Amino acid sequence: MLFVEFSESRSKGLEDVQKKFTIFRSCLYTHMKWEESILYPMLEADMGEHKVTSKLRKQNLQLRELVRYVDSGLKFRKAQMPIATKYENNLWELLKAHWAMEDDQLFPLVERYIEKGELDSALDLFPE
Repeated sequence: MLFVEFSESRSKGLEDVQKKFTIFRSCLYTHMKWEESILYPMLEADMGEHKVTSKLRKQNLQLRELVRYVDSGLKFRKAQMPIATKYENNLWELLKAHWAMEDDQLFPLVERYIEKGELDSALDLFPE
């Protein structure tokens, strides 16, 4: 998992940490953009605005904010290792909560409201 790779790369030096975090950030942002522009609107077209998609959107905003804090720590506090540990821990906890909510609440809604062919088409739009 990319976040774990990033966290574990600290012993390899700042350059490796920054590289791993950049990859993690890019993949996370791609995932959130796909959710917000494709998946959530598909669900909401069938069921209207829902507390689950609303909460996940709020979590995405919080994730972006925490990513910015960690990223700033990596860019501007180069001499301080561990860097932005508090924010990394908060980011990790929020990621786990987000994934749990996807597993427990979002995916059952997807299975209920989105037909398999529609979902396959949406997944095809996910950038690799």
